[in-house]
Amino acid sequence: MGLSENFKQYYLDMTFQKRKVDLLKKATLGEMHVEIAVDKVSGKNVGYCVSAVTFEKMGEIKSIFVDESFRDMGIGDL
Repeated sequence: MGLSENFKQYYLDMTFQKRKVDLLKKATLGEMHVEIAVDKVSGKNVGYCVSAVTFEKMGEIKSIFVDESFRDMGIGDL
């Protein structure tokens, strides 16, 4: 799997500090949402999705992850 050509420069320039400042700003403004996927059997957290929606109704997924052993199981489907 390679880097997206569409966002390559954006992510090459993105440092952890820049990302942290952006996420904290969105959290303070109430523009960020975090969903945690939990395995019903074990109670273990198996994934998450961090999304942000502005008051102008612009949204983006900031970060998404599903534990490798739980992928292809429909986690995140509606």
